[in-house]
Amino acid sequence: MILQGKNQLTLQELLNLPPEEGDITYELVNGQAIPKIQAKFFHAKLTRVLLNLIEQSCEGKG
Repeated sequence: MILQGKNQLTLQELLNLPPEEGDITYELVNGQAIPKIQAKFFHAKLTRVLLNLIEQSCEGKG
């Protein structure tokens, strides 16, 4: 579902939208509220691994 009227949404309007049922979150793309796709298990795990590697690489580097 794309939430958009005749006018494009602003960031503040997106943030003020009432919460949807379930675990749906939206992102603002060209003035439209687009539902974000949930990360699947592999993608979420890969993201955590990459973030851990970046954090380890940055330790002690200010």
